[in-house]
Amino acid sequence: MRHRNTDLIQAERDRLLDSGVIRSEARLPEAGYYTFAVLDDASMKDAIVMDQRFFGLDRFDNHVRVNLLCPGWSQP
Repeated sequence: MRHRNTDLIQAERDRLLDSGVIRSEARLPEAGYYTFAVLDDASMKDAIVMDQRFFGLDRFDNHVRVNLLCPGWSQP
């Protein structure tokens, strides 16, 4: 089951990167389905986001916490 979840998360991450929704990441997600990333302008327009201030970080300007499995992402 864990392997299938990892494959799903990786596939969705790749899709969001390829489509330009995620413009850059702080780093690859190692566990779970969240990453810190810079999102495209369309995704940020009406988004409610949590940036580095909520997590005690200070090196990732413009990065926000992204749920890779959020059903609200546009589909191909």
